[in-house]
Amino acid sequence: VYDHFLGNLIPKKILALINHGILKCKKVHLIFSNRSELNVLNSHYLFNINANKYVCITSDSISDYLEDEFIGFDVNLKPTKVKIVKYEVFETQEEVFSLITENNFNAIADSILTLTPLMVNYIDLDDKHLIDREKLNGDIETYGLYSFDEWKNTMSKYIFDSLNVKYLKIAVGKGYMSESDLRNCGELFNILINDTTLKIR
Repeated sequence: VYDHFLGNLIPKKILALINHGILKCKKVHLIFSNRSELNVLNSHYLFNINANKYVCITSDSISDYLEDEFIGFDVNLKPTKVKIVKYEVFETQEEVFSLITENNFNAIADSILTLTPLMVNYIDLDDKHLIDREKLNGDIETYGLYSFDEWKNTMSKYIFDSLNVKYLKIAVGKGYMSESDLRNCGELFNILINDTTLKIR
């Protein structure tokens, strides 16, 4: 995963691999300037350098991003800038999965920085695409942080830590999600972690 605090790649455990079942969906086949190819089923987030945040790629939105640069990685796993040089959209019916990693939620797929939609873009980044610590400290002063005691009846300590729930008080304060959304998310991940198949229909 890419750590936006440290600015480098670090290993992280898979928090959940969610099987959404076989769905009718639109597949967006992306070809990048570094020759990487990526398939997006329905929607997926990529890190857009121009916007300095993750943007949602769908069959409807893809044309908006053809001139933009995205974060990719070279053969030595160093960050590099890539562009989408070609894309195709297909109607398909196939098994759809979501991969979510501990704490960071992102992953490198075919050398491209990707993110499964989950509590995204609520913390500001600086011009190096790192967490802006000054703004984060300001958000903490404004909105505060959650403690585990506030959520211990909803989720395990492992889920609380893995979802960075203490910081999600900022997301709730900014209106990115509600406490009800967070409660449902915590309960869902408790189920996923305790289900050895890691599937949800």
